[in-house]
Amino acid sequence: MRRNPVNLVDLKKYSEADNETQKTMIKGKTPKASRNIFLIRHGQYDVDSKERNLTHLGTVNASSLKKPNGL
Repeated sequence: MRRNPVNLVDLKKYSEADNETQKTMIKGKTPKASRNIFLIRHGQYDVDSKERNLTHLGTVNASSLKKPNGL
């Protein structure tokens, strides 16, 4: 959910301002940062094994996450 920059400006000043000033007021309250959320599932493992260790493919996949371009 995004926050609405209009809710962050002084409504009295906003309603009295001209169109260009309103745009400037909103631009000053508009967020400039962004967030990225990565969902990563666990590595592949052997379900029949008592210890449930990662398979070779699971180990390779887990190792690729450590690399900068792994994602």
